[in-house]
Amino acid sequence: MNREIISQLSSMRHNIGSVWMGKRIKRKSLKKKRSLEAVSEVLETIILLGMTVSFFSILYLFVFSFSFAPVIPTVQVLATTSGDNIILYHQGGDPLPTGTAILLTIDDVPYTRTIGDYLDDTSKINSQWNMGERLVIDDVKLYEKQGNNLIKLPGQIKIIDKANNIMIFYGNI
Repeated sequence: MNREIISQLSSMRHNIGSVWMGKRIKRKSLKKKRSLEAVSEVLETIILLGMTVSFFSILYLFVFSFSFAPVIPTVQVLATTSGDNIILYHQGGDPLPTGTAILLTIDDVPYTRTIGDYLDDTSKINSQWNMGERLVIDDVKLYEKQGNNLIKLPGQIKIIDKANNIMIFYGNI
């Protein structure tokens, strides 16, 4: 009988040990699983941050590759008078569209014209005032007769780019 009890006790101890060993194995696998979950969360965060940084980098390059400043035309104009005519010579620089404004002030009287009003027919073909072309403004009075003398009236001329609201040329007459 002692032998039976001893064999039963030893089998019980063996069963208890295997159960205990099974829990120990399960604990190790749970720890390993938890550590793998932690690694995957870190990787997810790093990948998400990388995608966000690359997206905003591309967006930054796309948006800031455009020029937001208006292109200011540069032009060299020579202005002269001949009798009651004002002659403007395009000496170089960018061509100006025919809609560019010419503002004249003669003896405090303002006149508003456009370049297209004074270009000859051959120059109007491309709708621009180009280098080498001239404008002859002949519809304003530059001199006033006082007795036997002709007195030149004070005046100013401005060329304004309407699209950008920029003064391109200014001169006294």
